[in-house]
Amino acid sequence: MKTVIGLYGSVHNPDILKEYGWTEDMLRQLFTEFDPDIICGEVRPEDYAKAEGYRGPGEYRRFIFDLCENNGITFCPCDSFDELTLSVSEDIDENAPRWKEIMDRYMASSNMGELPFNSENFNEIVREKQDYQQKHAPDAHEIIWNRRNRNIVRNITDVINSNPSKRILVVFGAEHIYRLKENLEILENTEIVFPLK
Repeated sequence: MKTVIGLYGSVHNPDILKEYGWTEDMLRQLFTEFDPDIICGEVRPEDYAKAEGYRGPGEYRRFIFDLCENNGITFCPCDSFDELTLSVSEDIDENAPRWKEIMDRYMASSNMGELPFNSENFNEIVREKQDYQQKHAPDAHEIIWNRRNRNIVRNITDVINSNPSKRILVVFGAEHIYRLKENLEILENTEIVFPLK
């Protein structure tokens, strides 16, 4: 029996979701319908261990932790970053014509598909955006995105390998999803569900 891995590209601001006709109650229903045994989330283990204070992006505190607790779903914190990651800036020239063109397509593609910020088209434009950032600020991009994503993939893969034949929902910021998908879909005996339906 395969391990089923659902991927959801999160938008951390609920007001942006509402602009696209979605609410966190709708996401709660979507996640419940996926029926995960485990949720891997954008929370560092050290933050998850805290009783209060920062414990990942707001959606975890607003509804994901409660969803897990109320439905017997195991939550696995899988994020990885340090203070250096937070202090580095990519310093991209936001007035550069190529950057503006990418960002225009980024925003236009965010509502393609049934779920905002969750489509193959959006993933491709995120890839293009991050390729541009890497070209123009390679050292910063390595710290902010590449190193962090490698660690996240390792953490999620550890959860998958320790829980064969389970249903695992991966909830991370939408700009992480293309990298997670390309790394997780090559794992043996797994099935990727993206976007969630």
